[in-house]
Amino acid sequence: MENKQFCSNVLALMGQPYSLTDCIGVVRKAAGIRCQGTNWLWRSYISRGKYQYLIQRLERPPRLHELKNGMLVFRIKWDQIPKGYTDRPNCHHVGVIVDGTVVQSTEAAGVNRKPYNVDEWDGCGWLKFIDFPTAPEKIAEDENGISYDDVYTQPAELSDHEMIKAIYNHLIVD
Repeated sequence: MENKQFCSNVLALMGQPYSLTDCIGVVRKAAGIRCQGTNWLWRSYISRGKYQYLIQRLERPPRLHELKNGMLVFRIKWDQIPKGYTDRPNCHHVGVIVDGTVVQSTEAAGVNRKPYNVDEWDGCGWLKFIDFPTAPEKIAEDENGISYDDVYTQPAELSDHEMIKAIYNHLIVD
């Protein structure tokens, strides 16, 4: 799906009550996908094949200059490990960036739009089902000097060989 269509689908959900569309429902309905929940979506990055829904994720909130339409933003309880998991984090809320704002669903307001505030979010990611029109510039370095390459144009499915090569290139060559 084109990024523009995804964002249009997100905006079409505005005003729906939380009982019809919760936060993960915004992503599910707009992208036309089925996934278990917000935490499952966040963790899908480490999965492969049909169970990988995120092709990239950052364990920090995006800065204002990094916001891209269609980017997902997440709220995370870093200190909690959900029952049945051995790893952190516990992701409990998701929103979609559209024109520098966050479209999300809350119990109090239903599907709503509010200005992006970096202090309200803990991470971000990109769905493999969304085609971004151009490859944006490299994402800036974080406070530890680690730079993150933007992967908007990365293929949604990589073979095992391609994945190993990409990891090698990122860790060794870069």
